[in-house]
Amino acid sequence: MNNIEEINALIAQARATGDRLRAVALWRQVIDRDPRQAEALNAIANWHLSLGQADIARPLLARAVAEDPGQAVLHFNLATADGALGRFTDALKSLDTALAIDPYLVQALFHKATLLQRMGRETESAMIYRNYLDCMPPQLRDDPRMAAMVQQAQTAIDADNEKLRAIITEQVGDTAPSPRVAEAIDILTGRATLQIQRPTFLTVPGLPAIPYFDEAQFPWLRQLEAGTEAVLGELHELLNGDPDEEFEPYIARPAGTPVNQWGELNHSRRWSAFHLWLNGVRQDGNCARCPRTAALVEGLPRIAVPDRAPNAFFSVLRAGTRIPPHTGVTNMRATIHLGLIIPSGCGFRVGNETRHWQRGSAWAFDDTIEHEAWNDSDQDRIILIVDGWNPFLDAAEGQALSRLLTAHDRHNGRAPGWAERIV
Repeated sequence: MNNIEEINALIAQARATGDRLRAVALWRQVIDRDPRQAEALNAIANWHLSLGQADIARPLLARAVAEDPGQAVLHFNLATADGALGRFTDALKSLDTALAIDPYLVQALFHKATLLQRMGRETESAMIYRNYLDCMPPQLRDDPRMAAMVQQAQTAIDADNEKLRAIITEQVGDTAPSPRVAEAIDILTGRATLQIQRPTFLTVPGLPAIPYFDEAQFPWLRQLEAGTEAVLGELHELLNGDPDEEFEPYIARPAGTPVNQWGELNHSRRWSAFHLWLNGVRQDGNCARCPRTAALVEGLPRIAVPDRAPNAFFSVLRAGTRIPPHTGVTNMRATIHLGLIIPSGCGFRVGNETRHWQRGSAWAFDDTIEHEAWNDSDQDRIILIVDGWNPFLDAAEGQALSRLLTAHDRHNGRAPGWAERIV
């Protein structure tokens, strides 16, 4: 066996063995035969680093880098040794070289951010920590073994965001000139995230992503609110019966259909409904039992799409129940809530804004922006929900979109209805 064959055999044995001490011994034999073997130099250096012997590891890593300068991991390991020896400037140079070779080497990003933090360069450190989190694959970020590193990065970012917020406040003032500027500041400083429309079915481009619509765009909300007592009277009559008979599960996915986030609520009465209109069809029996509520709803400028809308119903969220974050089917509609029976401990979030229902108070929101609801009380929460048009659509657009959906359903040979398209 010649020298090259002998070296290759030793390398194969060193790579294959699960005994680290034996591997180091084999790598030393490789170096004895060829002092320029970068892989062997790196392996032996890593052994010394694990023992806290950075002073021994560093010259070995410097030799490895000289022999194979295109390997990002060698520059990273050299930076590790320099960092342990307090040679921060040299370590940063090596990390920059490693990242020039592989910009997605997350270990190098984390190490660079940590070094900058130790050097008191906190703003630069936070910027690198942001890159580190952005570059991490989701499966790696969710790995429990990475939790401490992710938390270290997030803590540094949060601290930097608060410093930035203080500087912005000096420039802008304590009160932003408008809600959207306030939200822009919140997003920039990490207190909020950008919210966009994510319709699960039909997207109308160009409609603004506004979580809660301006009440001035829905002057008829006052008409709805004025009918609260009449609606409550009829609701209480329903509740005097058997609610499990009167109200049906709101989520009722057919067998074999993916339920996604709705697993816990599928076919459950924890979130249930009493429909007055369902997929554009008036539920005459239910309306006859709630004639004043039905008349009130009929007097509103509701969305109209054959076999799809409007929907109008009492929505019951049982005590201790949460509706998970989700988005609705289309941004051509607005969803209106009227608070009826509202115990404390109930809340509703659309995008970055959380509100709490009040009895007799109504709002309109875009349900294609992520939203969720919860009832942390020991009583049921009940509201009235009605479909309306997105206020940024004009009448001609609404009519065209209605016909578009009719054509869609004719083409598909069915009219699925929006209630079935919630996921």
